Amino acid sequence: MQFSAARLARASFVFAFAIASIGVASKAQQSEVPPPPDPGVSGSDTYVATWEDIQEERSKAFATLGIAPQQQALRAQVRNSARKLVQNNLTATRSAEIPDLFIDEIAQLLLSIGYGPGDLPKSQGDATSTILSAQNVVSGNPTFDDYLALSKDVVVATIESISAAQDADDGMNLTVTFTVDKVAKGNLQPGQTVTIRQYSNSPPGASPANPEGQYLLFLSQARYDYVSARRAGRRPQRSGQVFGEVFQPYRVEGDRLLSVGEGQPVPTKAVSAI
Repeated sequence: MQFSAARLARASFVFAFAIASIGVASKAQQSEVPPPPDPGVSGSDTYVATWEDIQEERSKAFATLGIAPQQQALRAQVRNSARKLVQNNLTATRSAEIPDLFIDEIAQLLLSIGYGPGDLPKSQGDATSTILSAQNVVSGNPTFDDYLALSKDVVVATIESISAAQDADDGMNLTVTFTVDKVAKGNLQPGQTVTIRQYSNSPPGASPANPEGQYLLFLSQARYDYVSARRAGRRPQRSGQVFGEVFQPYRVEGDRLLSVGEGQPVPTKAVSAI
């Protein structure tokens, strides 16, 4: 896999970028951390230093959750399975460190979703496929199937309510509830209520965009724990089925899926195939 300086800047920290929210599509965030500067502008030394700082902040969240040791074990698995990173247009002193940071990025994405070294599929082929899906996401060119493969729970669900809720201890300020209509992956059941916690820069009580209808959701309870540890500095006192969004949701209209908010464009897909 070959990267120019500009593409590396876009590729890094895909899972730390602001992602679309059901409630306030242009404002919701999974992380307050900006992407690192374009190495073609700042030079790879500044780029690497910024990347290291962001990964260190994520490592603190993993330590808060008590899963920091799993990061190194995952890193070894990723190194054995990921496609080789070939860099170009990066000639400054620290450019040689970028492949290792890229490996760490994949491992941190997997850990933030809920994959530990013992949680990857037992088959080496399946484990490699999971790691390569994570690599596609980090590289900025995921497929729809990568989203399905990496998410712990994938459901079609009808939105029931959006409310401002800042009294929780998780650093979030929005609660979105759904009723599950169809399960594509995971242990949720049709008719079950699902709660998603989010953070938004919009003032509490702001009118939500497109609050009605069905959505395809890519979820993980571990993702909620991770984002809460990043924002609040502690493990949330989760009760019931509370989830974080792994990837941006898709609005269901008839037999089509339509992208919500900004993010990596994904071709529309027949709902019947989910």
